[in-house]
Amino acid sequence: MDYVLITGATSGIGKEFARYYASAAKNLIIVGRNRDRLDDLKMELERKFPIEVVIITLDLASQDAFASLARFINESTIDVSLVINNAGIATSGPAEQVPSKRDYEMVMVNIYSLMEITKLFLDYFYQRNKGAILNVASTGAYAPGPFTASYFASKSFVLSYTQALNFEAKANGVYVGVLCPGTTATNLFQASNQKCPRWAMDPAKVARIGARQINREKPVQICGWTNQLLTMLPKRIKVSGIARIKKNGSTEI
Repeated sequence: MDYVLITGATSGIGKEFARYYASAAKNLIIVGRNRDRLDDLKMELERKFPIEVVIITLDLASQDAFASLARFINESTIDVSLVINNAGIATSGPAEQVPSKRDYEMVMVNIYSLMEITKLFLDYFYQRNKGAILNVASTGAYAPGPFTASYFASKSFVLSYTQALNFEAKANGVYVGVLCPGTTATNLFQASNQKCPRWAMDPAKVARIGARQINREKPVQICGWTNQLLTMLPKRIKVSGIARIKKNGSTEI
């Protein structure tokens, strides 16, 4: 039976993707750093639905994390049909004040691990002439982000990289898409010392939008009409607006 692999499944959008696909009777491979949270999610989903949940505890900021995942996939008899690269780290504040270690961890999770996992499964899916990969970016990918410069830049990489792969993968019968949520009520705010606003989108709604995108094989999906309109604003207006919001320690665009 097919499995859906989800990174960053301990909370937020990743956790809601797990719940969504569990409700659709899909077996899961959930990946995250916090074993206790993964265990809790496994028990919740296997109690409610007739599925199997496989746990992989990994810190994707670690250099050897990808090798561990690749070894599991290559040695396992599990058949993966969908990969959701959801894991992410956010940083905020003036660029020179963001600890270099934090920026390094963010680049490893948001860019390097996502890229390596994507390549691993492209090869895996190409051999089967089927499969799907969804990479989670952000509407922050559509503009430079003063006071959250490295995070927005990392999401711009995810957007550009995935759009290119969508073109390549079609010839091999594989779908690769990118989901761009706007402000969403996740733990990213707390982890990056930001306040989550009242209007933040429910992560369960974001997961549903992403699942619909996969079904339709849409290359890029921005979540919500408001966010779609915001990405169309002239860059000068977007940059100045982001600077005002972020300088006051508020939220993600």
